[in-house]
Amino acid sequence: MLTNFYSTPLPVGTAVEVKVYSAYVEIWHAGRCVARHERCYQRQQKVWSWSIIWIRWRRSLAALAGSTALETVPRTRPLAAQL
Repeated sequence: MLTNFYSTPLPVGTAVEVKVYSAYVEIWHAGRCVARHERCYQRQQKVWSWSIIWIRWRRSLAALAGSTALETVPRTRPLAAQL
């Protein structure tokens, strides 16, 4: 496969429109630009944006709030308190 992968704040599998310019790539969804990356001319690369990773991480934590999965995580003391 000769394509690159660009990060977005959208769930995997969401249909998007990609606009490719000489210097950057824009990912559009529902009429708005949801991500913009510097264009990578290498092949089979994964292009990430830390701001997008941060958004996805915060959404994941919010989704876990009050969930059974989060309540079953063992509670431990900070390492400094164990010394």
